[in-house]
Amino acid sequence: MNNTAMMDAQNCLMCIEVSERLFDTVSELLLSFEGKNLDFTSVALQLHHSELEAIEEQVSGYEKGYKFQIKTDYLETKAIYQHLISEIRPENFETYLQPLLLKPW
Repeated sequence: MNNTAMMDAQNCLMCIEVSERLFDTVSELLLSFEGKNLDFTSVALQLHHSELEAIEEQVSGYEKGYKFQIKTDYLETKAIYQHLISEIRPENFETYLQPLLLKPW
């Protein structure tokens, strides 16, 4: 199955990674999304990068963050992204899509 077929099948996991300070904002934005009720999970992360700012981050070697995971269809991801950037600058979070395999593999 090619990538287009997977996306046309509307099986996608949208992942959004944010710093701890944006957790509440992203949660509220996802809960207030008007397209449909989004079911999502959030997972605590340790974000490792070279631009650690706070002294606590420099000592621990990581920044606290979260990953939100939304199972949705590919066509809806653009609307979700637009909803997020209405309140958050795009450079303040990472977003990526993972296709979901159709059963049976």
